[in-house]
Amino acid sequence: MTNESHIELDEMQQQFQLLREKLDQQEIVSDKLVSEIVRQKISSLNRDARIIGLVALLGIPYTLFIFNTLHISTVFCIFTTFFLIIACVYNYLAHRKLSADKVSRSTFCEVAKETMRVRRLSRRWFRIGIPLLLVWIPWFVWEICTQTGMSEEYRLGLLTGSAVGCVIGGVLGYLQYRKSIRLMDEIISHTDE
Repeated sequence: MTNESHIELDEMQQQFQLLREKLDQQEIVSDKLVSEIVRQKISSLNRDARIIGLVALLGIPYTLFIFNTLHISTVFCIFTTFFLIIACVYNYLAHRKLSADKVSRSTFCEVAKETMRVRRLSRRWFRIGIPLLLVWIPWFVWEICTQTGMSEEYRLGLLTGSAVGCVIGGVLGYLQYRKSIRLMDEIISHTDE
């Protein structure tokens, strides 16, 4: 081999090393970018979960006050309170390990695994919550319809307002559920890349 060939080979090796270093830097930047995107999505997911939990917690004294004012049965009040408490606890337990702060300290695989766990629990709660609501709503209607001493206009207004509230709450709840599932799917897809 000639001296010129050695020089060309050395130059090629240096260029190859330089190219490898640039690729490594791009990979680090890419990992940091993905990590930041995942962290933001987890923060959004957890913020929404905290808001839902807070609404459920505030719903307990509110519903107890309203139901007591309307002279709703104690059994219905206990069922409603129990349902809201279970919703809060389930929500907390589902999201407690999924933290935006842990993204930088965890591997993408660990983040994806935890996100899949939260997604699975969210879907399970949806399958539990809907049948419970399908029991709760007719029971509420029955409680209102069997109240004595309530004028028909007041009863009709209460049922109409409750029906409108159920439809609006159901639509908003479903949209929030879909948004959460979409965010979790995006987190999982980002961590798989």
